[in-house]
Amino acid sequence: MKREQFERLVEEALREIPRRFRDEMKNLAIVVEDEPSQEILEDLEIEPPDSLFGLYQGTPLPERSWTHGNTLPDRISLYQRPIEEDSEDHEDVVVCIAETLIHEIGHYFGLSEEEIEEIEDKYWSAAVHHRKVSPDGWGVLEPLLMRLRSNLNIHSTSGPCVEEYQVLREVNKAMGIQRLCRLLRFDPTRGGVLYAGDDENDGIAMRWVLARRGRAFAVGGRGWVPGARVVAGPSGLARAVRALAENGGTGCVLGWR
Repeated sequence: MKREQFERLVEEALREIPRRFRDEMKNLAIVVEDEPSQEILEDLEIEPPDSLFGLYQGTPLPERSWTHGNTLPDRISLYQRPIEEDSEDHEDVVVCIAETLIHEIGHYFGLSEEEIEEIEDKYWSAAVHHRKVSPDGWGVLEPLLMRLRSNLNIHSTSGPCVEEYQVLREVNKAMGIQRLCRLLRFDPTRGGVLYAGDDENDGIAMRWVLARRGRAFAVGGRGWVPGARVVAGPSGLARAVRALAENGGTGCVLGWR
């Protein structure tokens, strides 16, 4: 990919950062470089075959004193070659840029590596379960959910007695599978990924898995996409996976909540 194309993808990812955060990003340069220097890799104790997608260099906002000023901009570097080498296709490049940019901006705002990982794992979305809500409680809850659904900056999906609200629209469950495959050094194109889900957001992940010759199950028929197999419920899913294993199914990564 030419540098200009890559930089456009970075600009698009930056525009997806919520406005309230972008407004606080002052005196910050976001640059694209070919790859991290050997000195940076040694400082961070990163050895081959591992590499680095991005790096924040500067003084995080919470650590700045009142005398901080008249300094060179803080810097976020995105490294094009490692990102492209670790991505299977254009879609993966887009996702990796977005993930890396969000990660490094988190450091700019003073978040530690552990705090960023916790946010990435848990807090980009919120699920509201309302199976046992009383009629009076539902009268209070429903208008609030309607307000969330009408917010153009929040993406919502529905399941059985549950609704999920994505605070970061560009983040979805397919990104979670990609991250898991990278951590496990597992090649998803070998067709060994199995994903099961029960809502529209799971459908995004199912499409990603099916496009890489994996298998997908739509539990209760919800979140169904072409190519996915419908199972009645958790017990039906368990039977289907057991049958797959008994028939010589390959090792897989299974996702369902």
